[in-house]
Amino acid sequence: MPLQTPPADADIPALRALIDQIDEQMLTLLISRARLAYQVGQYKQKHGIPVYVPGREREILERLTEEMVHPVPLRGALAVFREAISACRALEEVPLVAFLGPEATFTEVAARQVWGACADYRAFESLDALFDGLRSGDAVFGVVPIENSTAGTIREVLDQLAEGGDYRIVGESYLDIHHNLLAQRPADQLAKILSKDAALDQCRAWLRMNAPQAQLVPMASTAAGVEAAAADPTVGAIGTELAGERYGVPVQARNIEDIKGNRTRFFTLGPTWSQPTGDDKTTIIIYLDDRPGSLVAALEVLRRHQLNMSMIESRPLRHTPFEYAFFVDIEGHLDDEAASAGIKDLEVVCRRVRVLGSYAKARG
Repeated sequence: MPLQTPPADADIPALRALIDQIDEQMLTLLISRARLAYQVGQYKQKHGIPVYVPGREREILERLTEEMVHPVPLRGALAVFREAISACRALEEVPLVAFLGPEATFTEVAARQVWGACADYRAFESLDALFDGLRSGDAVFGVVPIENSTAGTIREVLDQLAEGGDYRIVGESYLDIHHNLLAQRPADQLAKILSKDAALDQCRAWLRMNAPQAQLVPMASTAAGVEAAAADPTVGAIGTELAGERYGVPVQARNIEDIKGNRTRFFTLGPTWSQPTGDDKTTIIIYLDDRPGSLVAALEVLRRHQLNMSMIESRPLRHTPFEYAFFVDIEGHLDDEAASAGIKDLEVVCRRVRVLGSYAKARG
């Protein structure tokens, strides 16, 4: 049914009637999309193709631009499409996704940003437990933080990746880290403000200006602080909006961090290899011989094959004292000619090379 253009003097009931018509058309289109997605799932199952194809999902989301969706905020349009993708994916298979707990912290926010509402989520109390869950099959997918724009790489995750397991890096994503004051009262009426010590530190200037009377109390997690604020109106907490929704604590102030632009990069781990998209990254571990120039020889291979390196980080080997491995991100996919040839040449000059995964570059 073609959309009607309302007259300039239309009243609210008339406008709402048109909105209701549009909502019905949106629902009809969503159902049509779901039916097609189900057919795609049947084909994948028949031909042994993985359900989760992050490159395809990125392709859908990257079609959206600010100009295309105006006057709708791009962030809102992306959220709508992510949830449509999540709902349709669930018709193929409902994924079991592990994340570093507790619930309602930034890692769960990052997981939901990737997988949407139509997934089964499980919080693990530690990175050791999460990776053990992936190795044992207690979880199929996992979302873990790998590096932060201000704090650097998450070394515990690198150590777990070095241990290995029957999983690959299948995707990456970025989350802008914003802190919020959650409380039942305004900031200047709070006796205490609770949160993880790092969150308190990152909001110290704002708290000094807006809640100078409040005692700052470190907690085991941001979510634990929000849970306490739900039970005591004199207590506030710094946490995610998701935590506020989960525990029923309203947001008193948003984006109260002192330094803007803080971002965390996350890896999605899964059981299968991702297909090339033409705009990918590959993460590898290189193990070098203990001799002068071994690292230079490895870097020369990357230069010769024109493989741009976006990250390099060294970590001591857990079970071999005073020996190190280097984690490296390069642009390109393992199936690309340049990346494949470069990795083969690395195997000549390095003691060992492990490919942790090739995956689509994250948007933004």
